[in-house]
Amino acid sequence: MHFDKIIMNPPYNIGSKIIDKIKGKAEETVILAPLSNFKHHKNYKYVNSFEIVDNTVFGADITPNLGVACFSNREMSDKQWEDLQFLTFDQRMVPIYKRNLMLQQRYHISEIRNAVATNFDYNVDFFESNRLCDNTGGGGFGTNGSGYKWNMYGDTCLGSGLAHIHFSSKKEKDNFCQWWYSNKKHCSLASKLQTGLMLKTVSKVCSMAIPQIDWETISDDELWIEGKYDKAVLKAMGFTEEDIEKLV
Repeated sequence: MHFDKIIMNPPYNIGSKIIDKIKGKAEETVILAPLSNFKHHKNYKYVNSFEIVDNTVFGADITPNLGVACFSNREMSDKQWEDLQFLTFDQRMVPIYKRNLMLQQRYHISEIRNAVATNFDYNVDFFESNRLCDNTGGGGFGTNGSGYKWNMYGDTCLGSGLAHIHFSSKKEKDNFCQWWYSNKKHCSLASKLQTGLMLKTVSKVCSMAIPQIDWETISDDELWIEGKYDKAVLKAMGFTEEDIEKLV
């Protein structure tokens, strides 16, 4: 059976399976679904466009990265998952994410539900709230949380719902903390990169927003010494002075 047009809002927990079933069944298909529904069986290769839906339309925060997709009946072989993923991010931050993925991937962020301080080393293990990427709140950059107290003073009260990054040396971590806490949430580059991913809690995608630079030597840069931490980080990533002025 073939249709001229299909408009659908599938149950999100089985959305990817339903999308599998309708491939090639209509000349045009419009689907309201979270981005993740299109990763299964490379369904993203059939997506012509994807536009994030403002959750205020529904009066509630339904699910991360909910959007309207225009679905083709033909596969686009050159389309990559990242092409679709980038459409859901803060477009001002996308040039930084793309540049970051070109660098050696040294640092990774992960979620830890229950962190026992004795299992980690204050000198090289960084912790913060797992809601650091939530642009509606959630902390992650303030000086009153358990993450800050651990990172700066070695306070052993960690707890649950944390994001974790492991560094190779104390200097790497110290320099990273200097950058991370240099400004408030929504003001610093560190915060804008994380909240620009449009997520509620930390996932492996958040590693894309951790600058993959040499955190050991960044403090030797003249911009860093002047206290221009964001500019120093972007310079280390390979951006030109002109690019940096546009990005910060």
